Amino acid sequence: VGMALTLVAVGPLAGAAGLQFSAGVEAGYEHTSNLYRTPQAPESAEFATGTGRIMLVDQTRTLYADVEAVGRWFDFPEGTPGSDFRPAADVFVMWTPVADTFGWRFTDSLGEIAANANGGLAPADRERVNVFSTGPDLRLPLGAGSYFFTAGARYSRAERGGEALTQTQ
Repeated sequence: VGMALTLVAVGPLAGAAGLQFSAGVEAGYEHTSNLYRTPQAPESAEFATGTGRIMLVDQTRTLYADVEAVGRWFDFPEGTPGSDFRPAADVFVMWTPVADTFGWRFTDSLGEIAANANGGLAPADRERVNVFSTGPDLRLPLGAGSYFFTAGARYSRAERGGEALTQTQ
């Protein structure tokens, strides 16, 4: 349960053809009935939140790029976890040397997760996670209609805390 106030600015950047910029800030006040997500002695708490977001998008004839960075701040009451800042970033790039037929995709996401998903709103065991993926996309028309054959391949790598994840993680 909570309330939030959001301010957003959007527009092109001066002197940069095709480059779009948006930024936003959000402030809120929330309530939780179980701060630590424990079945015994759940603790209610009210806390302030703040979020800042920056997004850049650029598109040319053969290249599309989208970058977003987000930072979330939590201010918990005294006697609880205290203040907390959680950064995250996402990058998506699509290069299409042959329009509507062949392209190469790159994605990268960086953020933080709790090692124990049930650890509550302010887990002490957070780890950085980075997921990278890249690969080709091929799209071929089938006949004169709107049917296409689409094929793609991806190489992905996920790291947690600077170490590669295994198949069982």
